[in-house]
Amino acid sequence: MNYVKNLIHSVRFTFGSKIQCYVVCPASSPEAPKEFSSIANGVIEISDFPNHFITCLARNFEKVILARYRKEEMILKKNDIDILYGTVLPYQHRDIPSLSWIWDFQHRHLPHMFSFHERLLKDLIFTRTAQISSRIVVNSETAGQDFKRFLPRHAHKLRVARFNTIIPGSCYRIAPESILRPYHLPEKFIYLPNQFWKHKNHERVFEAVKNLKEKGREVTVVCTGSNTDYRHPRYFKDLFKKVSDWGLQQQVIYLKMVPHEHVIQLIRQSICLLNPSLFEGFGMTVNEAASVGKRVLLSDIPAHREQNVPQAVFFEPTQRGDLEEKIDHIWQKTLPGPDWELEKLACQNMPQRIVETAKSFISIVGEVLNCSF
Repeated sequence: MNYVKNLIHSVRFTFGSKIQCYVVCPASSPEAPKEFSSIANGVIEISDFPNHFITCLARNFEKVILARYRKEEMILKKNDIDILYGTVLPYQHRDIPSLSWIWDFQHRHLPHMFSFHERLLKDLIFTRTAQISSRIVVNSETAGQDFKRFLPRHAHKLRVARFNTIIPGSCYRIAPESILRPYHLPEKFIYLPNQFWKHKNHERVFEAVKNLKEKGREVTVVCTGSNTDYRHPRYFKDLFKKVSDWGLQQQVIYLKMVPHEHVIQLIRQSICLLNPSLFEGFGMTVNEAASVGKRVLLSDIPAHREQNVPQAVFFEPTQRGDLEEKIDHIWQKTLPGPDWELEKLACQNMPQRIVETAKSFISIVGEVLNCSF
């Protein structure tokens, strides 16, 4: 949701009414129109055929075997849609070109995190998407290099479109504590907003907090995000049993899912944003910290290096001592609350970053439609 919203905002900020952006969603998803009604030019709802056995069978044959979805195609044509953009689009429309977004190839880099069947399915989906899409969009050179490596036959379709998180100026006029007071947080903390998926590497962070506590230095880490990893259903439960066994209940604070505007204020109040992930194709949380204007402590992986965040500190994600040492240093040397110098720089750079995001994406659209904007 946030990715699509930011992209639409960027396009409308840069091109105004010259380009119309519509959101396509199933009629059975009532939340989507509410999310996008204020930022998109409109919402196009796709209502499917009645769920009779024969029509379901015919529809699934069309989608799975023929890679077509004529009902959607008819509705898009009726609404004068020129081009379709989505995540690994599974089918094509005869007269409407498509751009498909592929996020990353984590299943190739960390195969032990996935079952054999899931790895096979991802390969099939990505291959089919590459075959039927007019262009493939990735958000980083890192993901682009992987696409060329794993799907070299379709490398000519690959395009990199940089992404940027838009931070409203009003966020900086809010005192973070006024938003965060109901969470009863300490004034000083490190913020780790990743989902609790196993490759996000929370356990390495909690081990570092445990080791520092044993040395007499107490560090607080605040976490947000989904606690469900479908690949490893027990991961969250097992992880927080260790937190309990290690006596870190007061130092590892989990707030569950929080509104995005609260995420921004958590970033501002923290002494740094921490992302210990073993793999990223882009790194949304890192991009958010850069857009807000906050120092970051990052695992040393290609996607994080590529973001080139000011004053970033990197650590080896598989080594205990390196992260522990760098957490300790930042905790001792950094005050909580907004970093006015970094925030000022982020505000100054924001309009340019928004325009670069929009132009990067729309240049691909123009290439496919053989026109310029």
